[in-house]
Amino acid sequence: MQTKTRMDYINLVINKVKEYTGFLAILATSLYALGIFITNIYLGKVYGIFNFSLLKSRYIYSGTFFFIYLMFVLGGSIIISEVASIKPVKRMQRFVKAIILLFLFLLTSASQTYCALYIEYEGGFDFRIHSIIIFSVFLWFLFSSLITTFCIWLSKKIDLKQPFAFISIIVMGFVLIVSLYTTSVYKYMSISIGGGKPIPVQLVVNKENKKIIEQYIPMETENITVKVYLIEQNPNSFFIYIDNISQVVEIENSTISAKIYQNKIISSEIISP
Repeated sequence: MQTKTRMDYINLVINKVKEYTGFLAILATSLYALGIFITNIYLGKVYGIFNFSLLKSRYIYSGTFFFIYLMFVLGGSIIISEVASIKPVKRMQRFVKAIILLFLFLLTSASQTYCALYIEYEGGFDFRIHSIIIFSVFLWFLFSSLITTFCIWLSKKIDLKQPFAFISIIVMGFVLIVSLYTTSVYKYMSISIGGGKPIPVQLVVNKENKKIIEQYIPMETENITVKVYLIEQNPNSFFIYIDNISQVVEIENSTISAKIYQNKIISSEIISP
């Protein structure tokens, strides 16, 4: 029997690194593409705009957090599908099984909702204040659990040698889950954790551009606008939502000198991810 030399071990490590590097590259690219897909569905549905600017770390955040939430849902659905596969004989047993399944759906969705909102509000959310957000996020997790559990059940029933129908259902279910995610979860989460929640800002306007900006945004002081909502940024421009007229406006960075975020003035040259 031949003993392995130090060079053999080094080559083995190098091959393993190459393997995992390829996998991580594919995973990162997939999450990035998913982030672009989610962000633009949200911008299109809510504000009627699209932004396919590629070099944005925001996209990797969006794709990663969606993937994490989806793994939560998948984990719960696997447990539920295992319970659902039990075949009771008596009517009372079937009734008890139905109650247990309902309880599991509600419990897993509630715990997933709590985890997602705990991350967003750092444990400081209040049901009375955030009831609409909590209910919206809870419904998404519940609906997603129903879809994924159905897909798991379906995979055990159909002939996977003819997978076209199954793949079609999976794709439609996934698109529906993503579409609902953008308006039920994504819009309530901060950009720092992969969401699209608008950021309240005030714009400090250059004197030479004041007349142009005043056509769209009321001024609070001589050169500072009223509060508006920053929804998307590019290297040379940004999109804001003006609440009092329900309108989205794209503004060139050169027209303003700064943005005010929570009493902090930040140069317009600093572009958020």
